Amino acid sequence: MKGHIHLDRLQAEANLASNSHCTPTSLAQWQTTAADLRAKLQHKLRIQPIPDALQIEFHQTIPCDGYEIRTLSFCASKDIRVTAHLFVPQGKGPFPAVLNLHGHWLEGKTAARVQARGHILAKNGFVVLTVDSPGAGERCAGNRAEGYHGAFPGASLFLTGDSLLAWQVRDNQRALDVLESFSFVDSSKIGATGASGGGNQTMWLAALDDRIKAAVPVTSVGSFAAYVTRRNCICETLPNGLALSEEWAVLGLIAPRPLLILNSLTDQSGFGVTSYCFTCARIQKIYDLWSATDSFRHKLLDEPHGYGDPMLQAMLGWMNFWLRGAASNQPQALPEWTALPQEILLCYPHGQCPSSYNFNANRITLADRVLTHEPRSPHETVRELAFLVGWKEPGNPAPWIRKNPLKNGLIQAETLSPRAIPIPLVLQEPSSKEPVKKVCLILSNEGKASAFVSREWQHHAHENSVLLSFDFPGVGELKWEEDSVENTTLHDTARACLWLGYSLLGEWAEVIASICTQLSQLYPGAKIEVIAEREAALAALLSSAIRPAPFRHITEHGLPESLTSWLRQNAGSIAAIIPGFLEWGDLTLLRKLATHLPAGENKTPHRQEIQQ
Repeated sequence: MKGHIHLDRLQAEANLASNSHCTPTSLAQWQTTAADLRAKLQHKLRIQPIPDALQIEFHQTIPCDGYEIRTLSFCASKDIRVTAHLFVPQGKGPFPAVLNLHGHWLEGKTAARVQARGHILAKNGFVVLTVDSPGAGERCAGNRAEGYHGAFPGASLFLTGDSLLAWQVRDNQRALDVLESFSFVDSSKIGATGASGGGNQTMWLAALDDRIKAAVPVTSVGSFAAYVTRRNCICETLPNGLALSEEWAVLGLIAPRPLLILNSLTDQSGFGVTSYCFTCARIQKIYDLWSATDSFRHKLLDEPHGYGDPMLQAMLGWMNFWLRGAASNQPQALPEWTALPQEILLCYPHGQCPSSYNFNANRITLADRVLTHEPRSPHETVRELAFLVGWKEPGNPAPWIRKNPLKNGLIQAETLSPRAIPIPLVLQEPSSKEPVKKVCLILSNEGKASAFVSREWQHHAHENSVLLSFDFPGVGELKWEEDSVENTTLHDTARACLWLGYSLLGEWAEVIASICTQLSQLYPGAKIEVIAEREAALAALLSSAIRPAPFRHITEHGLPESLTSWLRQNAGSIAAIIPGFLEWGDLTLLRKLATHLPAGENKTPHRQEIQQ
């Protein structure tokens, strides 16, 4: 197995990109860099004023000891609503407030460990707003108040040019609008906190919205380079993020506002000690440039991943100091509190939450907003497609290295991909001495040993042709990812490529183009037939569209008429994700480019076969 070669290359690329971002040497330099970074992030995350009214609806009020909990919902954007809890202390106020952002706890706002911050802060005189993140709690995909928003469902948003990360930021900014709308909230004193995925949300919100006056991200800070090839959620993924920035710079956008980072000493490597120290050291330099050294603190705690009592104590002391004017910012003793049952905390009874809160319905709403395309020239269309996939021109392919023959006349071989990964191949040449007239390139997203390849190989074995198959990077002999996420394969492999500014599918397409060039040189004049299934078929189409020669014929298996069907049905793999692909044009346009039809030609491929 050679998967470690692909893994090592991705990590090396990540480290190189990370080291290209230099810490500032003056405040003026940082302010220029920060303004540029913030503007780019706001554009990338589609952050803009929302004209829709908040449409706040209160559902019930639950009295507690010294405070009350109001269940409410509000409008995030057209046809998308958010369920939430509002903890309100007794008294007139105005009170300081904290936006409480949950991580990957399926119950969302009702989980006991998420409730904890609301109860504790309310007992200390804070208004607390806890919102359900897209895909969690009452905003799940089904009738149960549980669900996971990552894997392919969350990744499918990339196809529209959007992202789950961006969606969370926009929802959380609307949550700040909600807090500001209440007369009993002091809008000049709003903080934010959360753990894990909630800590990640805290970072992005505080970095992009100055209304957050104190931030406490918990068990979430590492480095973007450390996220590459590690297991993180799609909601923590920013396509081409490492070309744009490193995590220390995003957190540096919070300066000089108060920032407390709390991490676990024993956390996984993405949030591990090494990446945590790398990031915090650089944040400290930015706060020093602002002469705001006391506004930044970071602590490693010998606690498991989550928001345990030591984290709660440190957060409470920090918020009391910066938002309530307490004498010390040190950890503070926690008041007694009792978690309430999930059933009484829901805005709607089980199974009765309207579709405007449903994760799948919301994803389709967001997708439908971009599925219109302006006409442009074929050249411009191909150039845009190459940019989307992060295309690396194959150039002159490396020669094949022949290996030992296998049984049944099969031959092992190997070639280098355009990104310098050794690609293992297996081929069978005809026994006839006559010139080869046909080459069948049989491809599967599960590798050359898949059932699909075996079946197609047998189907074409009687032909007097060359049969060839190979393993894509991340697949077969090149596999390095051990298990799937929510039945989604190639999760970490595809995520790694996205962070680095290209798609795994684009890398596969580059390999196809390179090997087809080699085939045309080895067997001059032979017809090359590419027979491929699902994601491999999509890679073949991409390769033919971007680098036409020497394709002759593509036969698809299992690829839909439109990728919107995979988005709507949650039926795809993250390997199929090309950020902005549906915004660019979808499969109908891709098939036209792959067959090199004239502009405006409306011919539809017949039986999913594409003929040049």
